[in-house]
Amino acid sequence: NFYLRSKDDKIGFLGLFNEQIESINGPFDMELYIGGTPEAPAITSGYIQINNGEILLSRILDPIREVNVDIAIEDSVLQINKFEGYSIEEKDFLEKSWRLVKALIPWSGRKVDDGRLNIKGSIGLQNVIKPNLSLDISTDELYIDYFIENTKLLLTTESIKITGQDTIAIAGGIYIPKAEYEVDLTMMEKNVYLYDTSVKEAKPPYIDLNLDIQIPGGFNITSSPLDLTNNFKIGIQGDLRVIMEPASDVTQITGHLDVASGNYSSWNQNFEVQSGSIDFINPTVLNPDINIVASKMIGDKTFEVIINGDLESLTQQLRVIDKDGEEATDLSDADKIAMLTLGTDVQQLAENTDSTIINLGSQVATTSLLTAVERGAEEYTGLDRVQISSNDNILDFNKMRLNNGLKNASVSFGKYLTTDLYVEYRTQFNMDAGNRIGLQYRINKHWNLDSYYEKTIRGNNKVQLGINWEYSF
Repeated sequence: NFYLRSKDDKIGFLGLFNEQIESINGPFDMELYIGGTPEAPAITSGYIQINNGEILLSRILDPIREVNVDIAIEDSVLQINKFEGYSIEEKDFLEKSWRLVKALIPWSGRKVDDGRLNIKGSIGLQNVIKPNLSLDISTDELYIDYFIENTKLLLTTESIKITGQDTIAIAGGIYIPKAEYEVDLTMMEKNVYLYDTSVKEAKPPYIDLNLDIQIPGGFNITSSPLDLTNNFKIGIQGDLRVIMEPASDVTQITGHLDVASGNYSSWNQNFEVQSGSIDFINPTVLNPDINIVASKMIGDKTFEVIINGDLESLTQQLRVIDKDGEEATDLSDADKIAMLTLGTDVQQLAENTDSTIINLGSQVATTSLLTAVERGAEEYTGLDRVQISSNDNILDFNKMRLNNGLKNASVSFGKYLTTDLYVEYRTQFNMDAGNRIGLQYRINKHWNLDSYYEKTIRGNNKVQLGINWEYSF
């Protein structure tokens, strides 16, 4: 029998018992009565209280703040009377302003308790080594910066239940209204080859995982901002199911994701994603089937890049569509690539090699510069989308000076004011026409409302107003 009493402002030794927790900071008061045997130690009674503390996790960048805990232990049962904390995504000026306006509107919908984490339930401590869990976790847009995997997300759940002793069952639904995952395709391909498919003997406590994940939109998968030659940013939405059977260490993922929007830079051009899907068919291997179609208009021709296959055999195909909507089947693959990257076919390239190479240098520099500016502006300003569209080169390598390539270019700025409301402004350089304000509102998982206000002709005050309804199933 032992009696433990502690009252301080930091618990720093928890990492010795749980590698996920580094420390707990803040005023706490703890009293524990410890009994049992060395083989099965028990906590028979006591209490734990934390007032406005912080929990620092080893793999999460930001701590959980404003932690308030009230725990009572009686007859070796730990009862959670209160366990509440917050991890809030930092809001910029636009988001804060919109939240303020929305708070003043009584019919503006559900009030979000930003970043809230709440845990209820009990834990049987008759054997501390094998606790008997009965917990219920709820969150409301809890912000998680999982820097180990370059992932930032908002997590909402009404209930995730964690129960059991020898087998820990984790079940519930997760809603991810906003996220960003920076992916390293080279590393993912290596992981597929190195993936160990052998079944290892698991030891208790076993994990029985059953989670339904809903991604309504606002989930972006990006490449590294430093990768300017194969740079991409795509938005996905869909449903996934994640399970792990007891006595197995293999996480199984099934489900379908739609590629709702995005941009892809390759072959010295910036393509806009038109459609796509990511299907997790084989649940035992993290190797989804990918199908994405992106296009770029050059002159009177549309170039389509079709990316398909799994991570082991991902391929790119190139199609050329003429102004009549017909595929140009008379072009060889070499001609297609030459026209896309060099602006000319193979025969003209042979006749005008020097000028073509100079023009190629201008195109490469323009694409790389625009990509760097877009991704850098997004990072610096906090905007969700910055896109510059120009059919002309910015740099003139013939005269070694800046070209007037932005004269007829357009630039778009997009921002999620909330996880459901997206606003975008597009303007044309040196033109009054073409300025456009667009709004997209996600009503629920299936319904989206899209509207825009656009000035049409220079010197004309006429506008276009469009409302689109989209139902996804």
